[in-house]
Amino acid sequence: MITSNAKILCVDDEPDLLNITEDILRSAGYEVIRATTGHECLAAARKEHSDLILLDVGLPDIDGFDVCKQIKSDPEFFGIYIIMISGTQTSSETQAKGLDAGADGYIARPVSGMELLARIQAMLRIKQAETALRKSEERLHFLLSATPAVIYTCKASPPYGATFVSKNVKTQMGYKPEEFTEDPNFWAEHIHPEDALRVISNIPHLFENDHYIHEYRFLHKDGNYRWMHDNLNLIRDVDGKPIKIAGFWLDITDRKKTEELLSEALLIAEAASRAKSKFLANMSHELTTPLNSIIGFSQILQDRLYGDLNEKQTEYVSDILKSGVNLLGLLNDILDMSKLDTSTRELKKIRFLLKDLLNTMTILFKAKSMEKNILLRFEIAPEAEIEIEADLGVIKQIMFNLLDNALKYTPDRGSVQVNARKVPSSEIPRLSLRGVAEAISKDEIPRSARNDSFNDYIEISVTDTGIGIK
Repeated sequence: MITSNAKILCVDDEPDLLNITEDILRSAGYEVIRATTGHECLAAARKEHSDLILLDVGLPDIDGFDVCKQIKSDPEFFGIYIIMISGTQTSSETQAKGLDAGADGYIARPVSGMELLARIQAMLRIKQAETALRKSEERLHFLLSATPAVIYTCKASPPYGATFVSKNVKTQMGYKPEEFTEDPNFWAEHIHPEDALRVISNIPHLFENDHYIHEYRFLHKDGNYRWMHDNLNLIRDVDGKPIKIAGFWLDITDRKKTEELLSEALLIAEAASRAKSKFLANMSHELTTPLNSIIGFSQILQDRLYGDLNEKQTEYVSDILKSGVNLLGLLNDILDMSKLDTSTRELKKIRFLLKDLLNTMTILFKAKSMEKNILLRFEIAPEAEIEIEADLGVIKQIMFNLLDNALKYTPDRGSVQVNARKVPSSEIPRLSLRGVAEAISKDEIPRSARNDSFNDYIEISVTDTGIGIK
């Protein structure tokens, strides 16, 4: 039962009837306000703003129908319910007149106290329900206006025309909600042409999973395309049949721009890193070659292989050797860092004598081989004593790695042999030929070099008496 929360204005020019009605209502817990004329009714309604008015039809100054019309037409009295009551004007025509005047109900006397309360309680329940609905709608509209997401619903069949779009679409996309709801093709026609086919063709995924998310460019009212995040959910009935699609749009243009800036920054950083690595690699190769000579010949002097040294000479040679070894360690560290990006290194070909290169590389390791009493030999076949075109730095690094590894794992009194010869392509292992074929297929080898350049090869080998590799 609805009791003390409700305030009822009773209007009747018959004191006895007014007293009886007041007693019935107060006994039920309602707050009661009295009025005996139409003017008193209007004044009390304006002052008290009651929940319900129990209005007698026959009043001495203003007809009850006119009072009802004035209250219902005035926005100040919005939410006040009116039940008209009369013991003389009870015909169906009169009741219809009262409802046409705006009354929410009409009671014909005589009426029992129980029926009167039941009618009033029913009307107040309707009022409470409508009030709750109105507050719920207000909260919903507040949430929709406060969120950056545009809420929408649309049909679950092509062309998926919108049936509802929240008002904040005006802020987010520049359009009015009715532009979407009145034209079923409006949404699809404003998707970027490059995205439209992908977006439409992916909608079936929604019907497979009941949920789907995609991102695309949408034409804003200002003529610019904005990136939209579209989150769709499929609503089904109890039998599993699709009823409608509910979802929301979220403008992610700023996020996309940030991603593009980050991507550009990453490309710049990668380019800078490659340039750094290239510089470090070139610098290390150029410095390692003469430095190994300094270390090697300092070692020879320190070991007195070609004569004695005095005390001061020994000290200076030792300082040179230590400094050279320390510097070589630093260069090797730099070279290790540069190897991180050597996969993108471009070959820089120059022409040079193969014999000069191999002779230089063996000289670099002469001191180290003498220290371990290892026989280091270098032989080049006469037909290989030619000028070749290649990346000198890369070949130096390969030879340095091979010789350094050979001497490191060859025991004392062992031997390391470097050989160079010219061989026909028929002697090249199949794996190598497959690698060449793959390089040709990927356009890594110029077409101009495919006919004649691979008939003969120069083979450089490093052989040692070390532990070997299984």
